[in-house]
Amino acid sequence: MTSTPLRVAVRIRPVQSHDGAREGALPPIVLSKVAERKLEVRHDGFGKDFEFETIFGPGASQHEVYTKCAAPLVDAVLDARNACIFAFGSTGAGKTFSMLGPEGGRKGSSNDGILPRVASELFRNLEILKADTSNAVGGCQCDYQVRVTFLEIFREAVFDLLNGPVSSSRDPSQSLSLREEKDGRVYAEGAREDHVHSTAELLKLVARGAAARATAATGVHAHSSRSHALLTLAVERRWRDPRDADGTKIRSQTSRFTLVDLAGAEGMERAHQGQVDLAGVGTNMGLLVLGRVLQALASGARVPYRDSTLTRLMQTGLGGNAVTHMLACVAPTARDLDISLHTLSYASGARDIKASVSAAAISEELDHDPMAGDFDDEDEALNRRTIWIETGYGDVFPLCAGDPA
Repeated sequence: MTSTPLRVAVRIRPVQSHDGAREGALPPIVLSKVAERKLEVRHDGFGKDFEFETIFGPGASQHEVYTKCAAPLVDAVLDARNACIFAFGSTGAGKTFSMLGPEGGRKGSSNDGILPRVASELFRNLEILKADTSNAVGGCQCDYQVRVTFLEIFREAVFDLLNGPVSSSRDPSQSLSLREEKDGRVYAEGAREDHVHSTAELLKLVARGAAARATAATGVHAHSSRSHALLTLAVERRWRDPRDADGTKIRSQTSRFTLVDLAGAEGMERAHQGQVDLAGVGTNMGLLVLGRVLQALASGARVPYRDSTLTRLMQTGLGGNAVTHMLACVAPTARDLDISLHTLSYASGARDIKASVSAAAISEELDHDPMAGDFDDEDEALNRRTIWIETGYGDVFPLCAGDPA
């Protein structure tokens, strides 16, 4: 087990049309990268400097962001460790663009975000590992499986984005309950977990889930995410140990890669013309608790994971057994100054968080059919066949005497 710091990167998005430009003139730029690890905020006599290990300026490419922030996490998952990456920032700061990119990565363009690039690299490496093990002489024969879950947190309720259509009203009666494993991992009970075998399959599922995600036009963004989204890739390795005398044991090890696209913090005045928006209130509450959790983890205080659904589901990634990267997305203009400072302050404090990360536990199961060899009788007249009966208590295997014909 090793102590691993939560790594923080900051991405400054380019100026956009909704930033308040008038007659072709750019709005005031108050936040800029001035050195490799330094950015400064200057506005109306106010000044503040921040230092981060990685800072992406407005001209940074999607490939640069992936290479610095997510590529090491793919390596961690392939090494049987859990990983998590989450994008944090205000509405319209570029979180979804960074995490997914336009067209959900299905066009294979240079603007593909972190998720499509993670999927491509993950499956590419799994194919290499499969080929290596199949060609090994005397080694264990490994099989790899990838399963995906896609959850939405809307007004503190959890919905499954893969299990059919989600009602537009987000009826709480359709939401999922949270459960906690012995190792501290929190999961949504009953969430659909689909097997995927390629990048194309995964992105197709993501597109289906993203289409069901709650979005709406606000005063800040025309297609603002109204919910937090958590995509989890479970990578399971299964193998037989050639040293086992009877060869009936199958070992397995599962690591998980969680990618979180957070809805943006927003003010009611600017985003909703001063009207109370319940989805916005729910979003802000989850983000407020997330900020408190980050502060508590950095200071060693009691961590309020249970104060929000978001932080409960992110518990393993924030302070548990996972290698975690935070991508803080900020806008460079004066109208976003307050929320950008808020984002940068949380990001700066998060650098002090450390987690003890170890490889996923190895489990064993017997690969043995209890009916093996018991369907042929020396006396053909007494040949028996198996009837499988599935009950609420498990599988029952009664034997019925008689002619199988």
